[in-house]
This record gives sequence, C-alpha cells and structure tokens, in this order.
Amino acid sequence: MAAIELCADAKLDFFLSAVVTRESQGDVDWLIGLARRLGVMVNFQIPQSNPEMYGPGARAWMPSPEDIRAILGRVTAAKEAGAPVLFSTRSYRHTIGWRDYAVERVERPGEVSPCTAGRYFLQVEPNGDVYPCVLHIGHFTPKNVIQDGVEAAWQHAQRHSCFDCYNTWLNENRAIFDLSPSILANFWRNYLHPRPARAAG
Repeated sequence: MAAIELCADAKLDFFLSAVVTRESQGDVDWLIGLARRLGVMVNFQIPQSNPEMYGPGARAWMPSPEDIRAILGRVTAAKEAGAPVLFSTRSYRHTIGWRDYAVERVERPGEVSPCTAGRYFLQVEPNGDVYPCVLHIGHFTPKNVIQDGVEAAWQHAQRHSCFDCYNTWLNENRAIFDLSPSILANFWRNYLHPRPARAAG
C-alpha cells in the first residue's frame, strides 16, 4: 500500500489489478474507492482454476456463480456510473453471462478459432514453450522457441480450436485486436490515458 501511494503521489501511470476470490469479494467497493481516491484505474477478474497452471486447490478460491454475477454486476454498474474501472462493460457482461464457471473455455476441435490468441498475442513460458494463451497450458502441445524457433512456435500456437472463455481480460484483449469500436474507445480512454482525476481529500 505504501508503494501504491508513492506511485500515485509521483503521478506514475499504473493501474490496480484484482483477482476477486471467495475471500476478497467483500473488498470490491473498497478497491473502487481506493482507485478513485488515487486517481488510477482498477480492473477485476474472477480466478482461473486450471490445475496445471494454478494447482489443484485453485477452484476453492472461486466465489459461487451467484456471487460472481453479483460482484461483476456491481463492477459494471459502478463503471457505468463513472467509476475508474479499466475493462469495458461488454467484457464484464460476457463473463456475467457465462453458463458454467466450472468450464473455463469452449473448444470446437477441427474448426478454425476466431480468437486472436496465438495470432496477435502469446503465452511464453520461462522454458520457451509457446501457448496461444494461459488457458491452454495443460491442454495444448506447444512448440518451443529454443528448440523449434520463434516463427515455428508462433505459427503452431495459431492452430488451436478454442472458441470462447469467461476470462474478462482475454475477452477484452481479443476485442481490442478485433478492432471493436466500443472496446477501442474504452482502450483509448482508460489504457492510454490511465490517470483519471484524483479525488480530493
């Protein structure tokens, strides 16, 4: 917290990023208030539970489906009321409308994915393995930049069949690369100009 206050006092460009867990879901309003006071943006995501990436106990951190929808509903309403929330309401509504949070993504084997993951952004692991995005770890056989070369690993990462997921940030990122007008407008206002006016007091 001291570092955050110092960065805000120095007028550095940064934003707050919060994964809302079962334990921290009561702090959403406080975080929005903190972001408003500091004059920075804040984003919220619900946890991912991929055991290969986050361990076998990750699912225990998930709020209930009802709580997820209520939390992100409050975040969306706050953004629409002018709160300094980073992600777009469209991306939050996509997460709110997800049918089953036990299923992180939808695969359609044999079909060409419309997702920009693997084409315009990648997940590169410390050992050089290249995945389309973090959700593919444990489900996708990667190529390696050291053994196979960057170009071959990147081209291979495009050959996935993931069509959709509930991850708010990934859907925001995908829509930016899809050149969605509303998402680009949100990107321009909140990512490229990330310091709203600091609240008095």
